Amino acid sequence: MCLSAARADPIEDDDRVLTFAEFCELAGISDYTRQRLAKSGDHPRITQLSERRQGIRARDYRQWLDRRVKDLSARSPALGGTS
Repeated sequence: MCLSAARADPIEDDDRVLTFAEFCELAGISDYTRQRLAKSGDHPRITQLSERRQGIRARDYRQWLDRRVKDLSARSPALGGTS
């Protein structure tokens, strides 16, 4: 699913709820990987919109992404580290 031109920054609004397809596109992962992450508990919090509709709030996506950032420079000489 492509993001429309009208939504150049789909996560600009913290309360906007991303579809799973939008989340996967932003994160650069497949839906299978998203499901695996959800099963393991390493997934943004899911918002239940209705009985059959779920999504991920933009703020929860950002927080999840921030938790996944690692400081690789401390471990890799190629990135300026001393390992």
